[in-house]
Amino acid sequence: MNRIGRFLSLLLVAGLCAVSPWGTAAAADSMAMYGPAAGAVGATGSSADSELTVRQGEFKRFVPEKIAQLNRNLRHNRDKMDIIRIGDGRFRARFHQIDKSSVSSKVSRSQSKTSPFVAILSYQEKVFESYGASAEACRSADFAVVEILPNRHIFSYSKGAWQ
Repeated sequence: MNRIGRFLSLLLVAGLCAVSPWGTAAAADSMAMYGPAAGAVGATGSSADSELTVRQGEFKRFVPEKIAQLNRNLRHNRDKMDIIRIGDGRFRARFHQIDKSSVSSKVSRSQSKTSPFVAILSYQEKVFESYGASAEACRSADFAVVEILPNRHIFSYSKGAWQ
């Protein structure tokens, strides 16, 4: 089995523990269901549970920085809007932005010696549009959500850091 296949199979086998980067109520509910009390794959005792808790805390601090980086790197973010003239002569402005309220993450142990922990970061990317008679008019107009794109990223904990 190739390296990615092993990684994904470890991820599927692992019991996942929810971590909320912003402390939302929904994430707190899922933490109760998936938290260390429910048991994690490979956990052998309280020291193993405390290590998982430490990694969850580290990932919780890592997530807001990662979301900010992902927002900056979007091809058409609020600062780099896509503005085009459409068929009727008006202009359309469009940009993408990650919905922070939709962000959730799960941290779990893996059976890998080089990456003992894995995490899944899930969020929704919203696409906003507005229209106007000029490029400046559509920039300052009210934007409406026209599309919601689900996203999921997998991270591994290796060499003392989330990657």
